[in-house]
Amino acid sequence: MAQFTVTVNPYQNQPPNQLGINIVYIEDPDVPGFYTIQPADVTTDTDPVYADPEGDAPAVLRVKSIPLAGRGILQYNLTEVVSGDLPLDIPWVSLSAGALRFVPVNYIGQYEEQMDFDIADTGSGQFSGLTTGQLRLNVGLVRNQPATIGDGSADMDYQSTLVFTREMFTTLTTPPYSDPEGDAAEALKILTLPEETGMALNGVPVVVNQVIPFSSIDAGLFTYTNDDVMDTGGDIQSFTFAIRDAGSGEFSE
Repeated sequence: MAQFTVTVNPYQNQPPNQLGINIVYIEDPDVPGFYTIQPADVTTDTDPVYADPEGDAPAVLRVKSIPLAGRGILQYNLTEVVSGDLPLDIPWVSLSAGALRFVPVNYIGQYEEQMDFDIADTGSGQFSGLTTGQLRLNVGLVRNQPATIGDGSADMDYQSTLVFTREMFTTLTTPPYSDPEGDAAEALKILTLPEETGMALNGVPVVVNQVIPFSSIDAGLFTYTNDDVMDTGGDIQSFTFAIRDAGSGEFSE
């Protein structure tokens, strides 16, 4: 009798591989006098959103920087965070309970403060090491509003490639793209994909939550290919999207 042995190599759980930037507006710092930083502020509300190779949830928030002296303070469990506390690691359960907040002080005029952060996931227990985690706190600034968008459509031939244009997502939608401040469309975010995924950017398959600059769309790099030989009788495919305008830096809801 012979024996055949299969060895499964170990796999190391990876840390988060995507952090983003979020802009929060505190239009009236006197009410209630502080802003509570929530988990969504550093994950789902960032651009791009938090992501982990294994899909692991966040476990720890690491605060890497604090506001400038005299402009505002960070408080953790009601105690001021000072430079000597950095980096400060906050368990996710504490963040969810509202333990971290920003308190504007000596409010005069309008200003922006920034908190740099990193995140460790539950699987690897490691921080990402990325430098893109930023929470920008705009105090007293009037919020530039995101754009409003409508549904779009296009026809294409059997087994052909459709090249998307800017107009398909703006002037040709119902209702057309509109921004309160008149800001131009800056980027497109793909929220869901068609069932038959032939969508690509410069030949590379597009993924959910991918952000596509309109400059790339203007260059003809955003396409959809129908290569299903069974679609001789016609077919309807759809996807959902959001648009970020150049002024607010926020995606439409």
